[in-house]
Amino acid sequence: MTQRDMELQDARNKARETALTSWQTLMAARDSIAGDKEALAATDQALYGVKEEAKVGTRTTLDILNAQQELLNARTSLVKAVHDEALAVVQVKAAIGTLTAQALQLPVHLYDPSINYQKARAQWVGLDIKD
Repeated sequence: MTQRDMELQDARNKARETALTSWQTLMAARDSIAGDKEALAATDQALYGVKEEAKVGTRTTLDILNAQQELLNARTSLVKAVHDEALAVVQVKAAIGTLTAQALQLPVHLYDPSINYQKARAQWVGLDIKD
């Protein structure tokens, strides 16, 4: 096996590992979102319960504030999980090679290497080919 073959195999292994890691991150982010949604519903229900208990005098204002803080923390956790999912999607697309302007249908001028080659092919000898 030549040095080039070993480098190529190493690059393939790294690309495979990056794609696998990105996919696992995406799956973990999606699981986290599901769990955070359940936690949000639970803390919302808990806040409701604390408010009802405060109406009858068994809970204090501090208890309500603590329950509201827990609800805020649950919402923050859900937003972070949604962000992590979006980032993981981008990482997966980058790992599998679909994070390109053409694949994303971006409204930009796409790079064409053959055109660049035609423009630059004679510049090394001082010739400048104009369009």
